[in-house]
Amino acid sequence: MTRQELAVLICKTIALWLFAQVAIMSVGVVFVFVALVGILLGARDPSDGWISFLFTGAPAVIALSVGLVLWFKAEAIAGRMVKNDPAPIFTGGVDYELALRIALIAVGMYLLIPSLKDLSAACFQVAIADYPVSEWWGDSDWRAYLFADLISFFLSLWLILGSKGVARLIRMARGPGYGPTGQDSQG
Repeated sequence: MTRQELAVLICKTIALWLFAQVAIMSVGVVFVFVALVGILLGARDPSDGWISFLFTGAPAVIALSVGLVLWFKAEAIAGRMVKNDPAPIFTGGVDYELALRIALIAVGMYLLIPSLKDLSAACFQVAIADYPVSEWWGDSDWRAYLFADLISFFLSLWLILGSKGVARLIRMARGPGYGPTGQDSQG
C-alpha cells in the first residue's frame, strides 16, 4: 500500500464515520420535522420549530456535505496530503496482533469523541448554571450520565494508549491455538 492509497483510505474512513454520525443525527432531524408539521398546523409557536430545525438539521447537513466531499474527492485530497511515491510504506505483512491493535485504537477513537463532547457539555452546564453544583450533583440522572461518560472516556483512553496489552490479553484468552501471526495452528 502506497502513501497515497493510505491517504485515500483514511479520507474514506473519515467519510464513513461522518455518514454514521449523519445517520445518528437524522433521528433528531425527524423529531424536529414532526415538530415543524405541528407548527404548520398551528399547534406550536413557529419561532421554536425553525430554530430547533436549524440547530438540529445544520450539523447533519454539514457533516453529510463534508463526508461527501471526502468520499468523492479522496484521491485529490490524498494527492495534496502526500507525494505520489509508488514505493509501499509497509514492507512486512500485517500480523494478527498489529491488526487487532489498530482495530482497538479505532474503537477507542470512536468512543473518545462522543465522550469528550458529553463531558464538555456537562462541565459547560455546571459552569453557566444559576444554581450551585450541589443541585447538579443531587440529580441522579445527571450523575448517571456523568459517570457513564467518564467510564467511556477512560475506556477509550485505555483502548487507544494500552492497545498492545489489550491485544495480548485477547490473544491469550483465545487460547494457545492462535499464534502471533493470527494463524490458527489447529487447522
